[in-house]
Amino acid sequence: MTFKEALSWDTEHAFLNLGEFGEEIELNGVRMTAVRYDGAQYEYGSMRQELPALQPELPERSIVLYVRTDMLDAEIVQGGTVAFDGEQCLVERRHDGLGCMTKLLLGRRGYL
Repeated sequence: MTFKEALSWDTEHAFLNLGEFGEEIELNGVRMTAVRYDGAQYEYGSMRQELPALQPELPERSIVLYVRTDMLDAEIVQGGTVAFDGEQCLVERRHDGLGCMTKLLLGRRGYL
């Protein structure tokens, strides 16, 4: 077994396995298995102004997805938008250099 074959096997049977790290998501209407990380960052208006803000801005939610490259449409590109589990998100970055896996960094503003 070559290194690429071993990496592909690990991706399919361990990393993107629903019984291990994977979970089922929907991306542009297509159901697929992904490893997902959500993070929220709150930016306060006072950080950009001299006067303190009374209320924070809407939080920016970062979503990192690892999915099989062959499950993604070529139209999903940096700067575009996707529907992720029914929410409109900005594709901040797409990295296909992970063998048979792609890392997507999605951004969304609003409360969780």
